[in-house]
Amino acid sequence: MSDPAMTLEVLGLKCDAEGCDYLNDKVTIDDYELWVNVPCPECGANLLTDADYKITQTISEFSDAINEIFPPGSFPEEPQASFTLKMDGTGIPEVGDLKWEDEDES
Repeated sequence: MSDPAMTLEVLGLKCDAEGCDYLNDKVTIDDYELWVNVPCPECGANLLTDADYKITQTISEFSDAINEIFPPGSFPEEPQASFTLKMDGTGIPEVGDLKWEDEDES
């Protein structure tokens, strides 16, 4: 089967508080609602703000809509691209560099 037009990978939760290195990489996007406004077990800061939760849900819904419009196989010859989104509690993601498949990592 061909790859979907858009794939979303949401990996865990980390504390954004300065000096705190708490990370729980077992949390999936399906469980995010349970983590909204939960305090960090190490420092007490909010692990997932309502704003970050809402933008994550919006991005997930966008991904689903793109894949409904463009089913797998719609672009068989097009290269795959990826980028990261970093959340910091504000609900405004920081977008990382766009990387294309087969692009040198140098």
